Amino acid sequence: MKSIRAGFTYQKPAADNYRRVRLPRHLVSLSGKFFALAYSLKGLRFKEIPIVDSITSSLHFVGPLVYALTWTGVNQAAWLAAIAFFLWGMASHAFGAVQDIKPDREAEINSIATQLGARFTVRLALVAYLLASITVSLIGPRAWPVALAGLLYVVNVWPYRLLNDENSDRANRGWRRFLWLNMIMGAVVTISCVAAVVV
Repeated sequence: MKSIRAGFTYQKPAADNYRRVRLPRHLVSLSGKFFALAYSLKGLRFKEIPIVDSITSSLHFVGPLVYALTWTGVNQAAWLAAIAFFLWGMASHAFGAVQDIKPDREAEINSIATQLGARFTVRLALVAYLLASITVSLIGPRAWPVALAGLLYVVNVWPYRLLNDENSDRANRGWRRFLWLNMIMGAVVTISCVAAVVV
């Protein structure tokens, strides 16, 4: 449990390690800004490059966490949390793109869903959500409530695993559920983090 608590405790780097810590911090900050701009910037527009769009979208969520970890220090629990968060972000972006397959194709907008199709994209999201929960469970028993709550996303996406491109707009119902599932998940994550520190 000490490893979990350490992930939330700021430890000032020793003088001889400061320069080594500072460089990754700047690189993480610059990388985050680059991906934020590259998502929509003319000439790059990562949002229209299939698969890269989901990766970039997820980095928008994970980037601030990784930057914070350059200040607090990184242990195994922190790495596992960041990896799980990245997988969750990719899955969420991919599933969200499914409902827009038809309008995106009509507008000639590329996305992971228009490229891979509804069925494959949904199944990819399923696998990513499942891997995210498994990754969180590896942190330890204190993280199991978060891992179990993460399976709600798998349950939410499961009914759309056989979806085809013609009825891809039906995924909108699952997307609306996803939005309020985030409130439940946010509460579970917050309570678990607080408990790991104070209990």
